Amino acid sequence: MTVKKAAIITGAGRSTGIGFAVASKLNIQGYKVVSMDLWFDWHGYDNRFGNFRLYGDVAKESDVSKCVQFCLQTFGRLDLLVNNAGVHVAGPLVTTSLENF
Repeated sequence: MTVKKAAIITGAGRSTGIGFAVASKLNIQGYKVVSMDLWFDWHGYDNRFGNFRLYGDVAKESDVSKCVQFCLQTFGRLDLLVNNAGVHVAGPLVTTSLENF
């Protein structure tokens, strides 16, 4: 499926959270959205909001890679990435390890 706009949003698993709100807004604006989160208890197409849900951990490079590949294979493109998931780690970004990022 090739579309005009596609996005990945991490941390979109809670219906009361920022990631979920961003995913819903982008869907209204015509984006096809892949939402990745640890809170998802199932994967697949969500008919309520018109996006795909993927279980994944942004701390695992392999999960992030699978999410990007899914978006590219499903939609043929990736136009927007919203890195909403994560935990707080104090320190300068330039010295933060991949493991802590």
